[in-house]
Amino acid sequence: MLRHPWRLLGGAGASLLASFLFYCSASQRAVILLRAASDICSAHPVAVDGPILEGSFFPLSNRCHWKDGSSTQLVSPLVNPILFLLLGLTLALVVLWIRALIEKILSPRRGVEQPSAGRR
Repeated sequence: MLRHPWRLLGGAGASLLASFLFYCSASQRAVILLRAASDICSAHPVAVDGPILEGSFFPLSNRCHWKDGSSTQLVSPLVNPILFLLLGLTLALVVLWIRALIEKILSPRRGVEQPSAGRR
């Protein structure tokens, strides 16, 4: 049993903060790339029948579409796995914290005499 289950909650908070900061940093880079996307996407003939630039914020993605049907991803392929890893770590720490709290609540207190079944 953990003596200080609040440390798990602190770790979960730190992991959540790290994932939030990483996401903000990665999305800021994506926004910076979006400003330059007109330059990047205009380097080749772009798709006329669909959107030139397509993106989403979760999972983070920005993609240029070309006339020949191919596309180029502007977000690094490591961004989303790192983000999901940090969010998974946060979830695991919260689950461990809840489990530790339940064990602490359900375990008998030290120093408190438990009544025995044989006494009357």
